[in-house]
Amino acid sequence: MSTLQVNIDLNFKQIAKAAQQLSPEEKLKLETIMWKTDVEIDSAQQRVILDRIEKAKNDSNRLLDWDEYAKKRFIKNAKL
Repeated sequence: MSTLQVNIDLNFKQIAKAAQQLSPEEKLKLETIMWKTDVEIDSAQQRVILDRIEKAKNDSNRLLDWDEYAKKRFIKNAKL
């Protein structure tokens, strides 16, 4: 695929529509690029995350099994 550098204002829907037209290989490359960037969170967000980790360590009963949650969530949303 040839490339062309263009500055165009696009909304999310337009970007998503363009991404859907990519080949599977191009989608993987795009995904790699998107997740390669460092995401910084502020100290307040860090405290929330650390607090949640600590609560999970102290009481594992409060944790949900992801597969069970996803199954229930999918069924719930499918009925809407």
